[in-house]
Formats: sequence, C-alpha cells, structure tokens
Amino acid sequence: VETLEIYVSPKGNDAHAGTKASPLKTIEAARDKIRVLHKNHKDKPVIVWIGGGIYEVNQRIVFKEADSGTENAKVAYQAIEGEFPVFSGSKSLKKWTLLKDKNVLKQLDPSVHKNVYVTNLKEAGIRDFGDPTDLGQRPELFCNKKLQTLARWPDTGFVKAAKAIGSTDLPKTYISATGKKEGDFSYLEDNQDRWANEKDVRMGGYWYWDWSEEFQRVARVDPNAKVIQIQQPYHKYGYRDGMRYFGVNLLCEITKPGEWYLDRETGLLYWYPEAGVDLKKAEIKLSVFSEPFMVEMENTSYFTLKGLTFEEGRASAIQIKDGVQALILNCRIERFGQDGIHI
Repeated sequence: VETLEIYVSPKGNDAHAGTKASPLKTIEAARDKIRVLHKNHKDKPVIVWIGGGIYEVNQRIVFKEADSGTENAKVAYQAIEGEFPVFSGSKSLKKWTLLKDKNVLKQLDPSVHKNVYVTNLKEAGIRDFGDPTDLGQRPELFCNKKLQTLARWPDTGFVKAAKAIGSTDLPKTYISATGKKEGDFSYLEDNQDRWANEKDVRMGGYWYWDWSEEFQRVARVDPNAKVIQIQQPYHKYGYRDGMRYFGVNLLCEITKPGEWYLDRETGLLYWYPEAGVDLKKAEIKLSVFSEPFMVEMENTSYFTLKGLTFEEGRASAIQIKDGVQALILNCRIERFGQDGIHI
C-alpha cells in the first residue's frame, strides 16, 4: 500500500505543497492537509516527516478523531532520521545589561551589585508575565537548559514562624498544636524586615499540617512589630505556632548565582548569572506557553508521535483522551512547569 508522505520544516511555509522540496512550516498545516487527503485516501498510511530545528508553540496543538488513522493505515508524525525537532514553549532572552538603576540597586545587597543583569521582556515580545506561584502559570527561567531559582529566602529549606496571632482560635488537634484561622503571625529573623518594601511577596509553606503545603500571598510585612499578614483566602487548615515556610518572589533576596526576579509592573527581569556564563553565547529562555497542554489528542486512534521533543511550557506537555493505539514513542519531554503526560 502506498504511504502518503508530508514534510514539515522550520524553514518551510504553510502555503507550500508539503513535499520534501517544498515543506510546510507547522504540523497544524500538515494535520489540515491530512484531513483533506483522508476524504479520498483513508485506506493509505500517512507519515508526516518533521525536520530538525525549533518550532515555537504559541497555541495548543489539537488532534481529534478526524486526524486518526485506521488499523491498516496508520498516521505518524515523526522526526526525520538523524534530525532533532523541538517544540518549544519558551522565548529567548538575548539583550542583557548590567544593572545600573540606583533605585533598584539600593534594594539589593551591595555584594551583588556587580553581578545582577536586567532585560526587558516587553522588548523580547513577551506580554504575559503569568504568576510567580500559580501552578501552570508560573514562568520559569532557564540558562543552557538549567532551571534558575526565583529569588527566595532561605535559599534552601524553611524557616519557622514564632506565633500565629490571628483572632480566631483553632480547635486542638490530636497533635495538641495551637493555631489560628487567620494568617497573621510573628517572625523571628531581622532578615525579613526588608520584605516590607517588596511589591508582591509570596510565601510557600506547611501552614498547619506537614502534608499540606500551599503558596500564599502576603498582604503586609510590619518590621516594627515583626508581623506578617497573609492575604485572603487563608489556608483551609489555618496556621499553627512554629509553622514552616519560606519567602519567594523577592527582589531583595537575589543574593546568589542563579536567582532571578520579575517586576510585573515594568516587565523588567533581574538575574544573577552563574560564574562563567557568557551572556552573548548562552541559551537563556523564559517559558511563556501557558495553556494547560501543549498537545491534545482526543479520540485519536492509530496515531503516533515519534522522535519529537516538547519543552518549556508553564503547564503540562501532552494529554491523551480516549482513542485506540494513540502512541507517544521515543519522544523527549522536559522542563515543563507542571506535568508531562496525562492519559
């Protein structure tokens, strides 16, 4: 049986015929071409040969029942042998300058003043800044494929609160812990006094039970009283004395290589590169793709994705829902903010 072949290349054009000499540019165009071919050639297998290079994904790639093959005439989207096609949900950040803004520098420890660089995301074509702690919406920064750290304190692990000081007592539990319903608590370390000047402090922690972690927004830091107030909604289990937490999304806590912070009011991203990183040669990228899945396969049968790489979305990579023999074969999925594959 004759196999129908369609070619895709980052250097192609969706107005092309889809031949080896005249490839398409996107797999969506290949998908639409197959739908037309299937009207008269449903009995013929189809292979979409995908050339190496970067394919920027700006909207989810959806395959439906109409994109299925049959048991004797399967459909495959696969890499050309020896080539490495990458479907990327990130954008490159190329224009970096040493931070010289005195108003920003005074918020940083003097020891890092000669190490922090800045770039303008709007100039890089990025308008969706997401949220620093909302799972599936968090942008992540990568340098040469290595995840960088959103500026935080302590740099690793947790710090313990002093007392929960909300107005409503929680009933004692079997561990005899005392706590409050409201997210007001006192802290012990002077280091946190600086957070009073931050724009959008977030905190991650185990607020009551040591199996229920959650990120919280901070409403106010009072350095005089050494008190932190959490924005509503409060954690559903409340807050206990001595709870474990860390602060994150803190410009003033850029204190070590790899840490970064995004000012969502200005679109400026501040970063302390690791030693030896050449900003002109390094691959520095920010994840921007924020839909729940990069690829969705729904009721898609006798259908294969083979030898492809999917990377750097804020949420998850692939969803397979229903269908028969929907295969993901020899694919690489990496650096997603949430999950890999949902079936």
